[in-house]
Amino acid sequence: MRDLRLACRTLAATPIVTLVAIASLALGVGANTALFSLANSLFVRPLPIAHPDRLVVISDTSEDMLRRWSLPVWDDLSQRRDLFEALCGWAPARLTHTERGETQTLAGAWVTGSYFSTLGVPAQLGRVLTASDDHTGADGPVMVVSDAFWRAHLNQDSSIVGRAFNLNGTTVTIVGIAAPGFFGTEVGDGLDILLPLAAEPLIMGRDSAVTADRINVMLLARLFPHETRDTTLAALRARQPQIREATRPQIRGRSADDPYLRDYMIAPLTLISAASGTSRFRGQYRQPLIALLMAAALVLLVACANVANLLLARGTARRHELSVRVALGASRGRLIRQLLVESTVLASLSCGIGWLVAGGASRLLVTQLSTETGPIALDVSVDWRVAVFAMALALTAIAIFGLAPAFQASGVSPIDALKEHGQASATTSRRWTDTLVVLQLALSVVLVVAAGLFVRTFVSLATRDLGFARDHVLLARIDATQAGVDPDQRIATYERVRRAVQAMPGVGEAALSVITPMSNLVFDPPISVSGTRVVSPHMYGNVISPGWFATYGIPIVAGRAILETDDVRGAPVVVVNEAFVKRFFGADTPLDQFVTLPDVMVRPAPNVPLRIVGVVADAVYVRLREVPQPTIYVPLAQHQNPFFAGSYARINLNVRAVNRSPAQLARSIAAAIATVNPELAVTFRPLSDQLGDAIARERVLALLAGFFGGLALLLAVLGLYGVTTYAVTRRRGEIAIRAALGATPAQIAQLVLSHVSVLVIVGISIGGAISVAAGRFIATLLYGVPPNDPSTLLGSAVVLATAAIVAGWLPARRAARVDPAVVLRQG
Repeated sequence: MRDLRLACRTLAATPIVTLVAIASLALGVGANTALFSLANSLFVRPLPIAHPDRLVVISDTSEDMLRRWSLPVWDDLSQRRDLFEALCGWAPARLTHTERGETQTLAGAWVTGSYFSTLGVPAQLGRVLTASDDHTGADGPVMVVSDAFWRAHLNQDSSIVGRAFNLNGTTVTIVGIAAPGFFGTEVGDGLDILLPLAAEPLIMGRDSAVTADRINVMLLARLFPHETRDTTLAALRARQPQIREATRPQIRGRSADDPYLRDYMIAPLTLISAASGTSRFRGQYRQPLIALLMAAALVLLVACANVANLLLARGTARRHELSVRVALGASRGRLIRQLLVESTVLASLSCGIGWLVAGGASRLLVTQLSTETGPIALDVSVDWRVAVFAMALALTAIAIFGLAPAFQASGVSPIDALKEHGQASATTSRRWTDTLVVLQLALSVVLVVAAGLFVRTFVSLATRDLGFARDHVLLARIDATQAGVDPDQRIATYERVRRAVQAMPGVGEAALSVITPMSNLVFDPPISVSGTRVVSPHMYGNVISPGWFATYGIPIVAGRAILETDDVRGAPVVVVNEAFVKRFFGADTPLDQFVTLPDVMVRPAPNVPLRIVGVVADAVYVRLREVPQPTIYVPLAQHQNPFFAGSYARINLNVRAVNRSPAQLARSIAAAIATVNPELAVTFRPLSDQLGDAIARERVLALLAGFFGGLALLLAVLGLYGVTTYAVTRRRGEIAIRAALGATPAQIAQLVLSHVSVLVIVGISIGGAISVAAGRFIATLLYGVPPNDPSTLLGSAVVLATAAIVAGWLPARRAARVDPAVVLRQG
């Protein structure tokens, strides 16, 4: 306690130094803890279920993403009870709930009756779904709601169990509330409701994917306690030929010699650990998070170096005090202990503040990464991993900035009590401080260069020519699931909506489409081009109405666009883009050639060739970073799209505004749609917002990299300023003598700045070399700028050198104004 009281008094005696040190470390610790909390939640934290280490996903090795399986596969595996202790399946669901005239879209899951028992998740109220729910009873469909949805939307009403709930116009009974903290197995995706897979046909009606045999489920299995993943996998692969033969003829009602089925389940099955769940965000954010964690670690190093410099300077100033204590009998160990206690107090205060900063920062990060079409729901609350990480940061900080100053300052001799300065010790201290300044400058260069690269990447993507007009377009998502429209009449209804909106004042063009640009939806069917089957992993498609190209300003290069006459009475046609022509036709003309799509797409007759009637300019379709891919556009009135469950239960209306903001048209468009069918649910969104969501990751990277770079630059400049100021103060006598002997103010300033310049040049050189060497690690995160871009390196060096010279010029200017008579008179 005595050491602690003395340490507090010592830190309070230099409040400015203490506050600067605490603020520097708090920001470094807070940034690191916030990013680690995010990474822990997304990649490491186990699912809140029983024995998560025994949970696996059944997939195959044919692709990177997890495989979803047809219901026959689920049925077959569920009968093989010797393979797994438990097995369940689930598929995502997007359902609508209407109450008091307001429609809300809910994130749900269709699950088998064994879902909750496989995961080991109980109900906090009511009951969970069971095997008996695999067959819908006389009481109708039931559901379980998540704890988060119950708290946020149902007011934590404990009497909600047993009540009716409207979903897609169907009455569903709530039978239970899931355990607190349970969010399903998809990390990052919120989950509102869970429904039996058997209830899907009742709730979806004629839009049922189960009835149409188009639903695929992710299969989760729990291993037997005495089995390992490898032994279970060996047994599963031994059964794979039997599973394939038992399920292949049932897939989507196709014949066994169908090309799709010839490739079915050929790749070896695999078992992937699901202890931490699965997530569509992991591949997207793994590398950016690693890059940001490295940047935050560098910021912490700069902060520690800054604090170490402050403590070195203060330790040198306290040499007289420490030497007196040595003369009075204090051992070196006693001094080191005292100085380390001071460092520990400093680190503890910094980590406490940084912990508070991290809590808000991690939640802010999740908010910034979330988009309207891709919300991210992550639990960033503190668990023992985050606590251990924060403690490790505190201990590391003490080791970095506490030990060296403690050993340096404690290395005094009693004779130093008899004189004001020790020259040898001053020289040693200067070497330490110079080394730390060079370290700060070098790391700051790395961070400023990274910030420049990420900012330029963001600007390049935000201003990229996409091949279509990005402004003045409003997207209206039309949902007909509760509108009472016969599925066979939906396309005709949507067409009446399009024409009603097209006739509105202020509307330039209006068109329907299944997919909108940058919506993260992909339709990539296998096709045949002029009789030759082609399976292309990089080919896209869209189903559109007349006016779509005009709405987006995509020019027609050859032939014609899709017309009003391209309906079920007309000959089947297709429009392709220039990339499609280049890949499949080269220099030949594609017009009047043929493309054949899967037979289930074509109405009214299967395997009808689609004549290519037009070629349009290339446009970026799915991702901002990709080059335009071969793309086909088929008329909405002629084709169905099996990629989407249901018969066009939802469609996109793309509207180009004239001489006004697109958002200003929303109310009048909604009124026009209501004249066709007032039960159609509509949600609006400007295209610019959707494009902004497409670069949300790059925006956050640029913001955080810029913040880290700016913070490191500020800390490095403050460190250089402090060291230079201390050096000038320590050399006041020497400077006064030089001035008395005739040195001009310019010569004295040059004396100070020459040392500063050497430190800056060395620091920038080392930092530049590190930046060049480390550039390859972030190359895949960049766009439109090479990782070793000379202009970015040069610009970062100029910014840092300018700031550093200014920081050194201020104390140099003060040194040049020293009055030698005053200094020499003071001794």
